[in-house]
Amino acid sequence: MPQDWAIFGFDEQPFADLMDLSTIGQPVADQALDVTTRLLAALASGDADLDDDVVLPTEVIVRGSTDPARTVY
Repeated sequence: MPQDWAIFGFDEQPFADLMDLSTIGQPVADQALDVTTRLLAALASGDADLDDDVVLPTEVIVRGSTDPARTVY
């Protein structure tokens, strides 16, 4: 039955709000800037070791696809 299903997306794509899709929001532009900055700094210093993890805040965005009480018709 449809009410027995929950669908969850990732990366808060532009269509997620339109489709009432619960998702994980991440600062994708900040991730790209951080990785680029680290890569350029490593290249400038001659250090090619980029094994560090990049940890940025994420946000759970609950919409109708996982919470029937919030479903928009």
